[in-house]
Amino acid sequence: MSTAHGNGGKFVLTIMRGVAVSALAIAVIATTAGPPAEAAPPSATPVTPAAGPDRSSSGIVPRAQASAAARKVGRSSVPPVDPKHVVTGAELRKRALRSGQNSYTPASTASAGIAAAPPPSTPPQTFLNECNASYAASADEFGYVKNRFEWCRNVIVFHNVFDSSGERSGFMWMDLTIIGYGRDDGIRGMRFFAHPNVVLFEGVYQPTTSVGWNVVCLTNLSSCRNSADQSRTMTEWEALMLTGGWVSSTMTSTSGGGSGEYGEFVQRYYTGIKITYIDGVSDYNGPYWVRCDSADYIPDRSAACVFADVVPHLQYWLTNADGTPSPHEAVAQHIRDAQDRPNSTFPPRPGGQPKVIPGKYTGQVSAETALERVPRGGPAYTENVNAKDDACALLTPPVDMVRPECDEYPFATTEQGAGLGDGNFSVRYVPGSDNGSAGGTLGNYYNNDRILYELEDFFYVEILDTQPNSGTAPNGRPVVSAGPPAYGDEGVPVQLYGTVNDDDGPQVVNRWSYAPLEGVDEGASCTFSSPQALRPTFTCDDDGKFIVTLTADDGHNAPVSASTTVTLRNVAPVVNFSMPTPWQVYRVGDQVSVTAPFTDVTNDRLMTCRVDYDQNGQTVFETQTLTRTCGSAHIFNSPGMYTIEMRVTDDDGGTGVATVLVIAYDPAAGSANIDGSTGTPAGSLRTDPNVAGDTYVTMTAKYYSVPTPTGLTRSWVQNNPFRMEPTGLQWLVVTRDNKVAVRGNGQLNDGTAVQYVLYGWQSPDRMRLLIWSGGGNPRFDQAIYDNNRTGEYDLDRIDPKLMKSGAVQIHRN
Repeated sequence: MSTAHGNGGKFVLTIMRGVAVSALAIAVIATTAGPPAEAAPPSATPVTPAAGPDRSSSGIVPRAQASAAARKVGRSSVPPVDPKHVVTGAELRKRALRSGQNSYTPASTASAGIAAAPPPSTPPQTFLNECNASYAASADEFGYVKNRFEWCRNVIVFHNVFDSSGERSGFMWMDLTIIGYGRDDGIRGMRFFAHPNVVLFEGVYQPTTSVGWNVVCLTNLSSCRNSADQSRTMTEWEALMLTGGWVSSTMTSTSGGGSGEYGEFVQRYYTGIKITYIDGVSDYNGPYWVRCDSADYIPDRSAACVFADVVPHLQYWLTNADGTPSPHEAVAQHIRDAQDRPNSTFPPRPGGQPKVIPGKYTGQVSAETALERVPRGGPAYTENVNAKDDACALLTPPVDMVRPECDEYPFATTEQGAGLGDGNFSVRYVPGSDNGSAGGTLGNYYNNDRILYELEDFFYVEILDTQPNSGTAPNGRPVVSAGPPAYGDEGVPVQLYGTVNDDDGPQVVNRWSYAPLEGVDEGASCTFSSPQALRPTFTCDDDGKFIVTLTADDGHNAPVSASTTVTLRNVAPVVNFSMPTPWQVYRVGDQVSVTAPFTDVTNDRLMTCRVDYDQNGQTVFETQTLTRTCGSAHIFNSPGMYTIEMRVTDDDGGTGVATVLVIAYDPAAGSANIDGSTGTPAGSLRTDPNVAGDTYVTMTAKYYSVPTPTGLTRSWVQNNPFRMEPTGLQWLVVTRDNKVAVRGNGQLNDGTAVQYVLYGWQSPDRMRLLIWSGGGNPRFDQAIYDNNRTGEYDLDRIDPKLMKSGAVQIHRN
């Protein structure tokens, strides 16, 4: 399968390991997929950045928590535990009981023993499948612990970088599978591996940007040694994703300062994963609870480190997988009877009190029901054997039993055995072969699950009906990621970045679904461009926050889902005037009809229209979206140039604005003359931007008949051949506050036909001249002459230049 990800603003195609993709498919994907513009907050999205100079947010969270965490603001670059805290055995025990994680060793494995060996060079696919098949691997704080030597979890690592204005300037996002191995080959240490399933980056994160990864001691003890930093560039992280490669890191422990009555030199640590970002600041994932020891009474394994937040238990069963009795059947039945029907076992408790025999594994464990190992040959062991022998002396072996031996439970090698003196034990004759098989299994189990003599170590026993199937690895659940949170606009497709990896098949069926989360109006509708694709686009007709969920079903396990969020900004309506048209001319007293259609592609149901008539009042009204038009009417009672503004606001506060300039003239308002000069600012004359001479104008205009005034306008520039001669007037506006504007036609001395608008203000006398070529209304790019290139043309809003000579004269009728 494929996934696309940012590469410094460039598109990169990556192929997920274990999945064959044809060259044609690669070409199609590469030409149709776009860069992940919505994979993290776009730069146009204002956010509240973290306090401090780094202005960033980051974190390492379980995959299931990524959607909520990735939008958090701020960061805490402090280890999650107090480094001065001393971890006790009782604390580890409570943690293990709370975790619900179960370290088990099947009796068949325990009987054969597990050879002491270092961690593998890379994690085997079987354990990776097993890790992905466990809900705990991605959903809780402990991860998935198979036994004390094998552990994994799935996390999301993210870093969002914001600039000083709070806009995102880059991000990095990785979905990591982390696998840890304890070791019992005579070395006190642990080895951790990380594999990226998804790599996304953009902006300030470039292909050469390094992100560090290593295992660190969160407990401030000199005996715990951090691993070396394992920094990789983003390109190298991508390569690991493509090839199925791993990056590894090893932490070690010395025996200095260790404790233990039997020379175990036990040390207990908080450890964790440390990620270091582009800005040098780090985040931590953990704590992982680790116990290291040097128990030389475990053969060939004189030193080890194990995962301690786990409940270890031994499994026996009554029937083999092929239906034959197990080699320890009689012992397994004895333990089951002692655990489930203690009062039916021998000997009865003194005084007829009910028995409560500990050690049963139920998944609902407590410290009071656990078993604890004691040294063979030690005082507790001797007391247990003596009490067992006394009870067995009262029993008669069955006459038909082959080589009968008296079996006891709890075991003589536990603190809870018969010598405890509380009567909560059982003895029974069993065949010698069964007893020998079960005893050998128990001894190997102590070694394989690293059960120490320390009374704070503990374990349980589980009796199964049938031998567990350990011949084949479980069919792993698909690894699913819905990708980073996405951001965009309502009505506009937003790219999603889902990934599904299922290396052991069968064919996976994917599907996307969504639900409104926050701020979404009733009736909103959303669609996926392809609900079965891993990287569809998501389009909604309303703003707000949505949760989108990618579900993968491999037909073997329960469907696996992962979610992320899509946050959509409101899109304001787009407004345009159909009436009046720009620069439309009206006579004072005529009705001006205003019609402004608008478009809005979203779910907004009610719009508010407000039209302002440029200091001549306003009108506010509501309209249903079905009409898609704002309309009104107005009469201007005084001459002038007026900018009508229409504002359309949707029910989410988004506002679209349109303006149109109209002219209202009054033939009875008077006539005007402008004669004189102004300076010629640089850039005024297009053909000679740096001309040094002044600009001269002579204008006269008066209404003798309606609607066209009579008069002329001439203009020339000193020290330049530029000159305009009049060919006719179009309209004249004389305002009540002593301003004048006249529009007309003219011709340059080179024969070019032009139009012009001449503006004049009195007190002090000021003037602006605008000349442009072509038909229609003035455009900035067509201006031949303009001594105030602002793009504003309303008589009241322009900035005329002071006249150096002459005056603006208005004659009232």
